[in-house]
Amino acid sequence: MATALFGYVTANPISAKSNNVSPNNARKLSTDPTAQIFILDPYKSQKTAMVIRSLHITREEILDALLEGKMSLDLETLEKLSDIAPTKEEEEQILAFNGNQTKLADAESFIYHLLKSIPSPFARVKAMLFRSKYDSKICYLKMSLQTLELGCNELRTDGVFYKLFEAIATTQGTTTTEFNLNELRNLCNMKNDNECTHQLDAIVEQVIINQGKRSITRQSQALKGRNGTSRKSESSLRQRDDHEYRTLGLPVVEGLCKELSHVKKAAYIDYTAVERTCFSLKAGFVEIRELFIENTNDGNKLEDDGFVKTMIRFLYRAEEDVKIVKKDEKRVKELVKKTREIYFQNQEIIISTASSDGDHQNLLQVFVMVRELIRMVDQICTDIAGNLKKMETDGLRFQRLSSIL
Repeated sequence: MATALFGYVTANPISAKSNNVSPNNARKLSTDPTAQIFILDPYKSQKTAMVIRSLHITREEILDALLEGKMSLDLETLEKLSDIAPTKEEEEQILAFNGNQTKLADAESFIYHLLKSIPSPFARVKAMLFRSKYDSKICYLKMSLQTLELGCNELRTDGVFYKLFEAIATTQGTTTTEFNLNELRNLCNMKNDNECTHQLDAIVEQVIINQGKRSITRQSQALKGRNGTSRKSESSLRQRDDHEYRTLGLPVVEGLCKELSHVKKAAYIDYTAVERTCFSLKAGFVEIRELFIENTNDGNKLEDDGFVKTMIRFLYRAEEDVKIVKKDEKRVKELVKKTREIYFQNQEIIISTASSDGDHQNLLQVFVMVRELIRMVDQICTDIAGNLKKMETDGLRFQRLSSIL
């Protein structure tokens, strides 16, 4: 209905395929001397003409960019030109036309002049489009690999998180424990032996108390190192309770979020997308090189073709970049595997990443699990901080009431 209302109806639509005539005889079929000649399918011709009118750039500027390989065409223009690329059969039909060029419809005229002026113009458009997207793709690869490497370095540090993980592994009580996201989430729902506290809450709270005790020990050692330390000062450091330990240890455990910031970012990386991007870059290089071979076979001199010379320089630089990135990708992949072994092999723990639908094991699942654990720990720390604040408020109220009485 939309085509009937707004479609572009031609006076003499022709198609060499549908009318069993060659484009050379297309003009003879026209009875109206002012009618435009259509070689493409009318609907495609209309759609192509609309795209051409939206380019806001002259045909001469396009020809100049495709001849010299200059990146004067923006990404949007290149994408539009790539979208209207004709098929091989359509190119042959348009090139075979030898009638009055001024009678050609807008789309056919535009494509005709491109094909006559430049060898493989739409292949060049595709190559320039690839080149325009190259920087963003290579940047994505480098940033992803850097994030994974920094995330591994954070996990390989013998910090608070490693102690927390050891505590969880010890609490499980078996020599070999199967770890997956579901089991990790179940820790929040599993009751402790006293049936009053959830297991993960108790583990996190104990780690906080231990960190608080370490803080007290450091203070005690610092006092011992000073001259003139009294026995009274030393005894005052020993007279602490769990409330003070929690107060001192809580900021340390709360800092896990900052301590493992790159781990959280690494959990969102799709390693399949990283490998797919590497493959697409290599495939693009092959296509561009095939274009050079085609141009050489057509009798064009490489030294006289600005586009080819520009693309050769681009390929040389880009292929070297991808080689370096590929080496980094292999190195980071091994680093991730070794990091997994630190947590899930040395601790005699098996990491299980198979989901219910039978998906294959995810290389970066360790980051996903750590991110999920950090989220749970953050919530527990928030609850503990609220309880400590409430206890302090209640203590102040009690002191005021005592003074009044």
